[in-house]
Amino acid sequence: MLVNISAGTPLADTAVVHCALELIGSLQYKRSLNDWLKILYSPFSAFAQLPLQYLVDSELALRKTRRFDFTLEQFLTAILPKEEPEQKDISETDPHNPLILETLKPLIELKTFSRLKTGTQKNFSTWAQFFSNFLEDMGWPDARSLNSIEYQQRQQWNSLLDQYCGLDNLAIEVGLATALKHLQLLAQESVFHPKTADAPLQILGLLEGSGLHFDQLWIVGMHSKSFPASVAINPLLPADFQRQQAMPHSLPERELKIAQELLSGYKNHSKKLILSYPVLKGEEQLDPSPLIRDLADSKISELLKEPEPHPPWLSQPQQCQLVEDKAPKYNPAIENIRGGSKLLQNQAVCPFNAFAIHRLKAEPLEEPVQGLSPLDRGSLIHEILYRLWTQWQSSTFLNSLSTEQVSEQLESTIADTLTEWAPKHSVLQGNRFRALEQQRLHSLLSEWIEEERLRQPFEVQNLESDASIRFGDLNISLRLDRVDQVGDKLLIIDYKTGQVKPSKWDGPRPIEPQLPLYLLASKPQANGCAFAQLRAGDIKLIGNSDSELLNGEKPADNWPAQIDEWQSALANLAAEFTEGYASVEVYDNTSFGYQEHLLPLNRWPEEPEINALVHKKVGL
Repeated sequence: MLVNISAGTPLADTAVVHCALELIGSLQYKRSLNDWLKILYSPFSAFAQLPLQYLVDSELALRKTRRFDFTLEQFLTAILPKEEPEQKDISETDPHNPLILETLKPLIELKTFSRLKTGTQKNFSTWAQFFSNFLEDMGWPDARSLNSIEYQQRQQWNSLLDQYCGLDNLAIEVGLATALKHLQLLAQESVFHPKTADAPLQILGLLEGSGLHFDQLWIVGMHSKSFPASVAINPLLPADFQRQQAMPHSLPERELKIAQELLSGYKNHSKKLILSYPVLKGEEQLDPSPLIRDLADSKISELLKEPEPHPPWLSQPQQCQLVEDKAPKYNPAIENIRGGSKLLQNQAVCPFNAFAIHRLKAEPLEEPVQGLSPLDRGSLIHEILYRLWTQWQSSTFLNSLSTEQVSEQLESTIADTLTEWAPKHSVLQGNRFRALEQQRLHSLLSEWIEEERLRQPFEVQNLESDASIRFGDLNISLRLDRVDQVGDKLLIIDYKTGQVKPSKWDGPRPIEPQLPLYLLASKPQANGCAFAQLRAGDIKLIGNSDSELLNGEKPADNWPAQIDEWQSALANLAAEFTEGYASVEVYDNTSFGYQEHLLPLNRWPEEPEINALVHKKVGL
């Protein structure tokens, strides 16, 4: 059904003009990441002419910076092609493709725009020409043909600029911020009425419909505070003068007369008339207009007829068939699977999510981060401990150091690491934040080193060593943080900054299979494995072994049986993954909650409705 809405829209809110104002606004200060993404995917800029893959790669590049906002120059630096490629063969979506470069040429020239004299004072006509030239460089409103509504918006924008130039009568010169503010105000005050063809359904204002004839008419909002209209004296003119001249909204008698005439006209010119009013406005109770209180009430069921049933040919249940949807088997010849221990962890939590992450490559979009992310903080601790134990090598050397010497070495190692990280993490370039991070790391790692002093004598055999384990066609690559030799035994240690729960690496579906995987992959096979839980106020080693390799640890009752149990559980998870088992079943709600970016794929919130529909179709 065609609908004609005659109510106007502020020109600033229309698609074409809103994009123009957003583009011009990018000249002023910084814009948020979301604002830039709207511009990037807008159909009314030069970006609309670029391949979709280029736009996606540009968004990922913007997100990779982890900034909350960008200047125009920072935005263009992130999305424009860098140095020339070495290869001769250039794909259609490569940023160095001549067709893409031709589209981006004006933007490349704009990369130095922030260094132009945008801070000078100009009159409004000069600013209007300046804005028009900038929009042309940005490809607004795109090279494609505009439809009728868009073309009308473009024409009204041109008229708006003419009106804007008329502000030169003020005989002043203004800066960019003031010039843009006046342009936005004019666009907001200008009403856009699209010219459209007649339609059977018309949505009109109360005064616009006066005098027209209707087959059916429904007037809404007929409550006592809006019909008749309330008196509203204009504060710029004397109240007595307004009443003497019977100006709009000055006399209640005048508003009542207008309302009565409108209602009488609609009754006479409508074959069927429906009047309604809202019962509540927020928490305020509303009453019907006194002009409609004497009219007969009707039930909503009488006004809205039941829709006609679908024709029989649309409903053919015999043609519906339920088929078990199973993912194809993993084929190592054509699939490159990455993920390390996370692969089996995700399979244990939810098989479908493991399929989506590791085979469909479904990854969450990076979000801006204030300061260092938890991943950054974990990586910092790994790097600092790697440097320290590369020097110390054993508990004997550690215990030979005084508390002051350990503190000095720890202090310098942390400082050196933060200095090296600063170029890639701008937050570390500030002295205050870096000092706070230095203090936090020193306090946390000092506590951990004291815990290391209490252990049995040990030597560090390997740091950040590579390992791998194979389950059929599936090869899983791993990196072991640390391997200690305790007497004639080997102990694998993995650093964790979060809370560790030993129960999660046991059972038929170990939710945290990292340590068992490390142990099974180690060569020669280690005699134990442990997490180093590095949480402020809760520092400890948690693990399992065939003997007392950890202080206060109870050795496994049957270590070979424990190894076999881990081997069997992990092999079953690997077999599920390679066979394509991708059922939407949740085995750990906590871990599943951290994968909310996959909800549009696994449709977990819709599970009850889908199951109910399946049961209905199969007649259960």
